Amino acid sequence: MRKITVYIYVLFFSLIILSGAKNLYAQCGGDPTGCYTPDGQCCANGVNCCYCDQQPGKIGCDGPSGTYRCLSYNFCGGGAKDNWLPTGWLDVANCTAFQGWAGDQDTGDSQINVEFYADNVLIPGSKILANRPREQAVCDAVAGNNCYTCPSSAAGCLHGFYFSVPEYLKNGASHSITVWAYNIRNNNTETDSGRTGRNQQLNGTPKTITCAPVNNPPVAYITGTDISSSPALNLPQNTLTTVYEGDMLRFGVGATDSNNNLSNLRLINWGDGVAARDLIVPARSCTGVCGSLNGSYDFNTNSYGGKNLYFYSYATDQAGLTAASGVIQVYVRPKVILSGVIYEAPLIGSCSATSLIGNATVTIYNELNQAYPSTNTDGGGNYSFSLRYGSNVKTICVNPPAPPTGVYRLNCVVNGGTENAYPSPSCHTLNTQITNMTSNRTLNVGLKIETQEPWFTSLYSDIYGGNGISETVPNPPVQPTTFTGYLGDWAAASANGERSYAFTSLNGTLNINAVGRSGRVYRLMSGTALETRGGFAMRMPIAVDKMWPSTYVGLAVPTHGLVTTLTSKSELNSINPGTVRVYRFSNSNFFDAAGTSYDLTGTGVAVLYYTGSSTLTINGLVRHTTGATNERLFIVSTSAPIEIASSVGTISPSNGLAAYIQAGMITTASGGNNRISYLSTNASNDLSIIAEGPVVSKTVEMRRNLGTLRNQQYPVNVHLYNYNYLYRLTQMERNSGDVPNYTGLSVVDVSYGVVQ
Repeated sequence: MRKITVYIYVLFFSLIILSGAKNLYAQCGGDPTGCYTPDGQCCANGVNCCYCDQQPGKIGCDGPSGTYRCLSYNFCGGGAKDNWLPTGWLDVANCTAFQGWAGDQDTGDSQINVEFYADNVLIPGSKILANRPREQAVCDAVAGNNCYTCPSSAAGCLHGFYFSVPEYLKNGASHSITVWAYNIRNNNTETDSGRTGRNQQLNGTPKTITCAPVNNPPVAYITGTDISSSPALNLPQNTLTTVYEGDMLRFGVGATDSNNNLSNLRLINWGDGVAARDLIVPARSCTGVCGSLNGSYDFNTNSYGGKNLYFYSYATDQAGLTAASGVIQVYVRPKVILSGVIYEAPLIGSCSATSLIGNATVTIYNELNQAYPSTNTDGGGNYSFSLRYGSNVKTICVNPPAPPTGVYRLNCVVNGGTENAYPSPSCHTLNTQITNMTSNRTLNVGLKIETQEPWFTSLYSDIYGGNGISETVPNPPVQPTTFTGYLGDWAAASANGERSYAFTSLNGTLNINAVGRSGRVYRLMSGTALETRGGFAMRMPIAVDKMWPSTYVGLAVPTHGLVTTLTSKSELNSINPGTVRVYRFSNSNFFDAAGTSYDLTGTGVAVLYYTGSSTLTINGLVRHTTGATNERLFIVSTSAPIEIASSVGTISPSNGLAAYIQAGMITTASGGNNRISYLSTNASNDLSIIAEGPVVSKTVEMRRNLGTLRNQQYPVNVHLYNYNYLYRLTQMERNSGDVPNYTGLSVVDVSYGVVQ
């Protein structure tokens, strides 16, 4: 039983194998001579995996046994047809284009791709579709339909190609050109890529071309910058940009040429009322091999206010080809005018004119104290400034020619309203400053003639100033005996022909830097030796910054811890110079209009440091209560100026009047705050002021003007001498040996000597 069963299984599997072979042949076309793989599987059309049991050349096989491809779908169970190779011709190859046709009979109405090679290197981007109309012969060659209609838009007619020669091949060298057509199946799919597989090189190739280089036009460019703006303003092309009359525009121009045969480069300008013109004359040029040109040009917009202007660069090569850059467009906003008249205005506080002042130099300054270029008035006193739109004006200065007698002082400025400028020597900072000036403005300036400068008298001399200023005085000091009227009988001669103010009298000398500086001796005292000893009188500028050229800046309150703070002027009566000698206060109205009387509790001096930042104003008398001469104050302002109010003084200084300010004054701030000013009423009725004590400052301003009301009978300032200031100060320093520079003033370079 078991033996019979085995035979039945063997027979069953034999039948299965024979049946499978027949199925295989059926799938491969029903013929055992068809295409199939060595393991009996049917091969796909066009694939090199098939096994051929026929000799090469027999139907269905292509190539040696085992390495062929199946040629027909009939032999591998059907699929896409690929019986034909692509074909075509390169008809024309010249320096303009490559022209010809290509197609594939597997589908004659379809278009195929071609691509181009130069010297066996693929031309970039050259794979194109051959889809241009051609004649009937081409349609017939690729088995197209409706060929009798060619050339037309019928699908069978569209097999032509046209490819422009790339510029890089136009270099004077010979190049071999080939064209390859892409093979397609009858379903219009490509079988291979490039120069591989069934793709074919077209007939008529290779062809050789030799093309001369192409002369390309040059390329021009331009850049622009307004270098007067802060920061510099870029001027873009083809955009209107606003600049300001008077601005300097800087243009960078240039050109390049790929053929290295540039000829010249120009910068062209035109605009409203401006005909086209070359700005660079002669134009930048070159000959022979020349690949680039460049340069720059500065254009001043003065006189072009209100105009639109245009700029571009223009290049020409040696073959005559040209190129232009983009255009820079600007609108020049016109300048604004600041003008006015300089005239005499004799009444203080009034700008009523009496006569014009010609040939005066006028200067104005902006908010940064930068000067605009000065101008001069004409014979009619007129002046004018052309300013950049949006300018600021802070200060105006006038330097007129000297009058026949006296000197000019600024009196007033008409700036919309009238501003009081008296008695500034030459410059006035506008109360209402001109900002962002967008329209024309007027500033009229009135000057007043001062027939005499204010004059100053020092009786028995005193210590004024700082660096290098010294004097020797008699001892003991002798009080004047003829202090009456306008201070006695004055001689008419100066000290010497150079009108310096070095003065020598009986056993006493006054030497200010050895030579005359600003100011001059007006008259010397006459009379007996006792009456003249140490006294002098002199005319001087209102603001004197050279008579006492002190540079003591940075003096500070001593740090030794022995400094007492004052909060009220009444505390001055409790000061004991024998114990505490250094004080500080910060109230700028400490010395108020009610006056300040002080009476120290002992002999000596007290040093008062003012540490506030506001101007320290002495609004009333500062006097010792009993008149004792051996008790005095030093007032030292560390960061602010000191001003003496115009109300402090007297109409007629006379013999026997005590000083209104019995205190030494020192300023030690920096810049314009290093100043001591005797303020004026800004009229002709100022008071004379009598003071005593050292004055140490960079600038002392004698602003007071007695004018015609006093008929110049009295000096604006009378200074009395009191040796106790320096004597008591040095004595205190000597008695404080354990604390160096106890008062903080021993660094001040003022010397004092006594003639025995």
